[in-house]
Amino acid sequence: MVSFSSLPQPFLLSLGARLVGATFVWTGVIKAIAPQTFYNHLSSLEWLPGKYLRTAVSVAAGLEFGWGFGLVLGLCPSITLPATVALIIALTAVSWWGVKTGRALDCGCYGGYVQPSITQSILLNGLFIALLLVSLRASPASFEVS
Repeated sequence: MVSFSSLPQPFLLSLGARLVGATFVWTGVIKAIAPQTFYNHLSSLEWLPGKYLRTAVSVAAGLEFGWGFGLVLGLCPSITLPATVALIIALTAVSWWGVKTGRALDCGCYGGYVQPSITQSILLNGLFIALLLVSLRASPASFEVS
């Protein structure tokens, strides 16, 4: 049995990014297998013409899955971790705007399986950002795949 105290500290610090990555993988899969909810969410924002929505959902699902898998594997943390923080901040702003303008009911992040309030979504995203920032302090060597 492996105890947490026997694990190297950088590995423990990188667990946050891996957890965020696993969440992205899960939400990407949800969007891929049940795209209608995210399609409806994008449609309600009225940012894209209807003819591009299906493609946008597919692209979003693929990017989310791929980005999450990269976080799980620890690929290029000096780039992916700050970029993920920026992405989460931007998507949080979009979610807040969508809810406050009445165009969306929630963040649209979890394909309708989980529907956090905007406050819960902001707090959850804050937790994700904190986990990513802690992971960023870990040595990049701790993210290498052996």
